[in-house]
Amino acid sequence: MEREHGRTAGERPPVGQGRHDCPVVLVHGIAAHDRGIHRSPLWGRVPEALEEHGFEVFFGNTDAWGSVEGNGRELARTIDEVLAETGADQVVVVAHSKGGLDVRSALLDPRVAAKVRGVATLSSPHRGMRFCSLLNRSRFLLPHVVSHLVNGWSRLRGDRAPDSIQALRDLTVEGARALADLELDEGRRTLLEAVPFHSFGFRSRQRRYPRNHVAAVVRHLDGENDGLVPLGATAHGRHGVMVAQGRIDHDDCTDRAGRDFELVDEEGSTFRSPAEFVVAVVDDLEAS
Repeated sequence: MEREHGRTAGERPPVGQGRHDCPVVLVHGIAAHDRGIHRSPLWGRVPEALEEHGFEVFFGNTDAWGSVEGNGRELARTIDEVLAETGADQVVVVAHSKGGLDVRSALLDPRVAAKVRGVATLSSPHRGMRFCSLLNRSRFLLPHVVSHLVNGWSRLRGDRAPDSIQALRDLTVEGARALADLELDEGRRTLLEAVPFHSFGFRSRQRRYPRNHVAAVVRHLDGENDGLVPLGATAHGRHGVMVAQGRIDHDDCTDRAGRDFELVDEEGSTFRSPAEFVVAVVDDLEAS
């Protein structure tokens, strides 16, 4: 299990004394890493901002190219480890991109759902992407030979069970429907509805994206997007759209670039940076 500053249990105050009750687990999306020396700088200043606000911060410990089902199991183990280490009863989970689907897979287990105070997802394609469906059908970018190379490289960088072809399938419209069907089970639905789930999509006010060629293709297939993930796909649970003042990329909502830019929600509230926004969302979830 990876945490932000590696403090020992002896240095930690008891739950509820001088810090928030819920530790925060940050879950990356596809192709990102949060283990050891290969950890991606995906979350920028977010861990530090959360810690300064009194939260303990951990990483999800999921595979960069793992399937949604496999990463869901990894995340469930991480949550158990976090609770055992901190003595807390529940965690707040913040996930980016495909990580949001990994979280939903973990929550299918009622024992995991009971341990989660709330979930926030940032630019997660909950309803799938036609762009990924097209790639999956064509197999142009991930034929089996390339997939073996991707999986092998991912193992060298810390993945335990990479499956790049299944990871791509999980991001398709069909893959998203299959996950949603599992959530419709009568026994699960009541438990899942009890977990506050806030999803957010992102767009640039000027429609300026570093990967404009990708954004244009996704816009043609799926509509308005953040440079990669369409806004229409990001809705799950309570949904909101954040508007960036200026150019953004798909990863900017996690503060990967570590730069300040304003984010404005649908009610007109303004946040000076993605890190400030994430702290506000976590505060809201812990209080729910």
